[in-house]
Amino acid sequence: MAVGVFDARVDAHELIDLLTGFEKRGGDLSEIMAVIAEDLVSAVSDRYDSEGDGQWPPHAPSTLRSRGGGAKLLQDTGVLAASTEANSGPDFAEATTGVSYIVYHLDGGPIIPKRNPFEIDDSVFDEAVETLLDFITEGQ
Repeated sequence: MAVGVFDARVDAHELIDLLTGFEKRGGDLSEIMAVIAEDLVSAVSDRYDSEGDGQWPPHAPSTLRSRGGGAKLLQDTGVLAASTEANSGPDFAEATTGVSYIVYHLDGGPIIPKRNPFEIDDSVFDEAVETLLDFITEGQ
């Protein structure tokens, strides 16, 4: 019985040329990462505005009584929602907050329900990839 040999080859010349061109332009992604970070902040802001796309648990009756019932979730003082900042560097982009009490909302618990504004839709990350690819391939 004959034994066959499987040989697979990939022509990566196009990819190598693309990356070489990017490298010649400096290879620094800081500029586009700053744009992507702002897009992430915008997506987090949308989560606040839409109250988790309408999926966050409502205020507790006691909260409604103490605040008059009109406050939007996680926005009654505006501090938390306004604290989201863009942060980026040569190889990363993120939306962050320095407000310490966000930890109680990220996963929720026995008293405070989960209302995580940083759980953004995968389409935001897909757009970030497209933005990054457009930047890398610019002028190619």
